[in-house]
Amino acid sequence: MQIVDRLKMFSITVGDVEKSKAFYADMLGMKITQDYREDDNNWWVRMEFPGGGADITVARAANYGADESIKPGMIALYFETSDVEASYAELDTKGLKVGEVNNDLFGPGSNARFFTVEDPDGNSINIFQAK
Repeated sequence: MQIVDRLKMFSITVGDVEKSKAFYADMLGMKITQDYREDDNNWWVRMEFPGGGADITVARAANYGADESIKPGMIALYFETSDVEASYAELDTKGLKVGEVNNDLFGPGSNARFFTVEDPDGNSINIFQAK
């Protein structure tokens, strides 16, 4: 029996939902599918990729009764693109501080070209193109 079939959603604890929502939707082009807010500490936003796959939810830690060991900025995400150079140029024109395009994200010989940006909470966003 297969226990799990696929990743459906990934939730990221953030310090400012509005800033994170703007980063993932406006800068990276994700589509907002749900925006639920009771108050500033009970707010989450779900977004989907244009090409499908798992959803990303940004949420305040208070939603989960998180202890102090869970902090924004502790996540590394890896997003695949069909054109790493064009993605780099687009984010650079939007004013994001983007790292230079490098080779071999997944080790020598992987031929995965990539660059890194940070979201508003300091999470590492790796954007790569596999060859």
